[in-house]
Amino acid sequence: MLKHVVSGSSDGVAVCFLHAAGIDSWMWTNILQYLPEVKAISIDLPGHGASRDIPWTSLQDSADRVCEVVEQTCPSGAHLAALSLGSYVGFHALASQPRKFESAVLSGIHAGGMPRKWLMRLLSFGMAPFAMKPTFARKTAATFGVQETDMEDFVRSAAKTRPSAFRKSTNDVVAFEMPMMAQDIEARTLFLAGSNEHELILESLTTFANAVPNGSKRVIDGGGHGWPGSMPDVFAQILRGHIADLR
Repeated sequence: MLKHVVSGSSDGVAVCFLHAAGIDSWMWTNILQYLPEVKAISIDLPGHGASRDIPWTSLQDSADRVCEVVEQTCPSGAHLAALSLGSYVGFHALASQPRKFESAVLSGIHAGGMPRKWLMRLLSFGMAPFAMKPTFARKTAATFGVQETDMEDFVRSAAKTRPSAFRKSTNDVVAFEMPMMAQDIEARTLFLAGSNEHELILESLTTFANAVPNGSKRVIDGGGHGWPGSMPDVFAQILRGHIADLR
C-alpha cells in the first residue's frame, strides 16, 4: 500500500491530497495549515517520498493504489485535491472508481493533444537523473512558490524520488488523453489553472468542464503551474468553499 499520513481533525471531512512529480506529500504542508478542520490523507505516489520503493507503473495503477488508501482510511468516501501529476492520477481515480469521491479539485492538467510529444519524452529522459539533485530541485521549488525558509525541506523531499519514477510518470503525463469514461465521473469536480500556465492547460479547462457531468472551471489570476505553493491560503479557501457547496 502507498505510504500516507493522516493528519488534522479526526472527525473532520476527509480529503485526499495528491502531489506533483519530483516531490512528495510534503508539498501540502503549508496549505494544510489553512485547513485544520479537515481530516487530511496525504499520499506519497509510487516512486516518490516514503513510497519510493513502490515502482511507478502507470497513471491507472497509481489511481488504483490511491483508492486502496482511501478505502482503508475513509471507507465512506473522501474529497480529492491534487496538483499536476496528482491531478492526472486523481482523474483516473475519479473515472474508474467514481463512488470513492464526493468532490474533487484538480489543478494543472491538460486534456490531451500535447504537441511534440517526442521532444517532451526526450527532455524527460535527460532530466530524470538530475531532477532530484539540489540545484535542479531548488529551481523547481521556485516555480512552486516555495519560500526560502522551506527550500531545504523541498530539496530533501525531492531527493527521495526515484529517477525512473520521474521519467515514467512524466512520460505518462505527456501521453495523457482524456478517457471516454470521463462521462462516468460522479464527483463535483473543479478544474483549476493559473493564468500564467501553458496555453494547453488553460484551453483544457473548458474541455474538462464540458466533459465531466458535474465539472466546472476557474482561472487563478497571476498563478503559475505551482500556484498553490505560492498562494496556499487561496487554494485552501477554494477547496473549503468547493466542499461546503455540497453541504
